[in-house]
Amino acid sequence: RIIVWDVDSFKVVKDIAMDYEVSVAAVNPQRTRIVTGGKSDLLIRSCEFESGKELEVHKGHHGPVHDACFSPDGEVYATGSEDGTVRLWQSNPGSAYGLWQLRKI
Repeated sequence: RIIVWDVDSFKVVKDIAMDYEVSVAAVNPQRTRIVTGGKSDLLIRSCEFESGKELEVHKGHHGPVHDACFSPDGEVYATGSEDGTVRLWQSNPGSAYGLWQLRKI
């Protein structure tokens, strides 16, 4: 279950039931996407903010995921795991952004 609170009013903005155990969730600045991490399945899931519909599932961590955060522009998000790693993910794979930009030499 994911409960999103408005930090100014302390009111619940969204309450979404999930089919899996969520240990962390982050909402992008545009409030269009939620990223979740789990303790048991080690997956990173990206979901629509309004409906909770799953958009993407990523593998990569080898331990429970305890942290998730979006960049200020919402283009990249980071997840942190008990395995000692932080992984960066693109919100829109294929778009040119920072380290993902290929330059010809």
